[in-house]
Amino acid sequence: GAAVAALTITAANLIPVTTSANYSTHTNLAAVDITQGQTVYLLTDNTVGLCDANGTSPSYVYRGLAISSAKAGAPLLWQVGGDVDFGAILTTATIYIAGATAGAINPISDLSAGWYLSIVGYAISTSRMRLLTTYTGVSL
Repeated sequence: GAAVAALTITAANLIPVTTSANYSTHTNLAAVDITQGQTVYLLTDNTVGLCDANGTSPSYVYRGLAISSAKAGAPLLWQVGGDVDFGAILTTATIYIAGATAGAINPISDLSAGWYLSIVGYAISTSRMRLLTTYTGVSL
């Protein structure tokens, strides 16, 4: 079917649910400018860049979700577990994946040839996602 398109995330609406039992965050320096709500990967120097499902290695190895924004060289807070509120932009019971635009999140129905499958999470309501943070190593 036709691509549904990446989520349009309003950074101010992206709020971690800190009461989640498996809420887990990390802080690393950003390798590039990163906006709250974008998907990230780790570079060999332990900085964080924007994940790209059909990019070059290791940019397609999804590691987490930016829950703050940061300019290149500044600390970035990113989350790997628990729940995150996105505002009412999700489709309940939909699995979301790292997209083929750097930093994007797409519904799994968008998965296309050349993309490495990384599961960001699934929508437990129209506004809340439960993070799974799974890089599968499988490409379509």
